[in-house]
Amino acid sequence: MREHGEIEELLALEAIGGLEPADGERLAELRAEHGPDCAECAALEAGFRDTAAGLGAALAPARLSDDLEDRTVSAALAELRADQSPRRGSSKAWLAVAAAILLLAVGAAAGYLAAPKSSVAAFIEQPGVTLVPFEQSTGGAGTMTLAIGPDGTDAYVIGTGLPTPPDGQVYEVWTIAGDTPTAVGCVVPRDGHLAQKVEGAFSTADVAAVTLESAACPSAPTTEPVQVAMLQ
Repeated sequence: MREHGEIEELLALEAIGGLEPADGERLAELRAEHGPDCAECAALEAGFRDTAAGLGAALAPARLSDDLEDRTVSAALAELRADQSPRRGSSKAWLAVAAAILLLAVGAAAGYLAAPKSSVAAFIEQPGVTLVPFEQSTGGAGTMTLAIGPDGTDAYVIGTGLPTPPDGQVYEVWTIAGDTPTAVGCVVPRDGHLAQKVEGAFSTADVAAVTLESAACPSAPTTEPVQVAMLQ
């Protein structure tokens, strides 16, 4: 019996226009292996196409909250953490799938397709962006991912399920090269979600870490990391 798991994923992308060129080539290769008479391939393709068309036609446009797309990206990245290595290429396509399906589900298809992407979504879709998952340390909670730009200096810290820091405290993000930590920005989640830009020497650092610090954002960490990401 032929496996259809990967074909199903790629057909879902294709139905909403989320296939990148490499994904399209992979889908064509798999479909060729299954042959033009594969009934299950045809049924999957028709099902995804009909679902995408039905959602777009059946739901009335609705006004979106300003941060909906950023929150969707955070949730999508949480799902991508099943693979713990840095991600390139197809991971961005899955972000597009998650965002598009959610936006369609709230009835915003027409408005979303005509609207500009949020800053974080546009950043992640750049060629050469690397997604690096954080791992929870003692006291850590929630999911965090570092999206590093192609130049290795710009990044977004993206998270979901994050506890709100106590009054007067923030999460501070650091890069660590050898034994030397460097502050790259303080961030505060809203309703557990986070999508905030930071700047630092990510391409030359060994580790990125997140600590809980005072809102003054000290120049050196005063607590143990609650999240750590390996950059090298």
